[in-house]
Amino acid sequence: MKIAQERPVVLLVDDHQAVRKLVVDTLEPYNCQFLIADDGDKALKLAAETPVDLVISDLEMPGMNGDELIGKLAEKTPDLRVILMSGNHDKLDKVDKVALARGNRVRVVGKPFLPSQLRKIVDDLMFPKPAA
Repeated sequence: MKIAQERPVVLLVDDHQAVRKLVVDTLEPYNCQFLIADDGDKALKLAAETPVDLVISDLEMPGMNGDELIGKLAEKTPDLRVILMSGNHDKLDKVDKVALARGNRVRVVGKPFLPSQLRKIVDDLMFPKPAA
């Protein structure tokens, strides 16, 4: 699906290069501008320089984890849209409950994921359908 508006800015944070590449390749049809970091500290610096529309972050990374990162980013941008990824499905279940408390702006996805799963989540977050 091609986006007719300005290019969405996506902050992508994962300590594994293969996952970063998969996400970029998966979201290629959206014509996103990607800001890419391999840890939370670099991600904070990038987000301070450029406003972002969506954050896609690994939950478990060395140093600052994804939930801490999102907490810090949300202090400046409370309505930030977020996708948290993890291969640890037990942690994802706990984070999913926290995400529900934050409203419709946070989603979780387990690794490995299908490209179609990630695109569906991006569609839901970035282009919600009006309530009927």
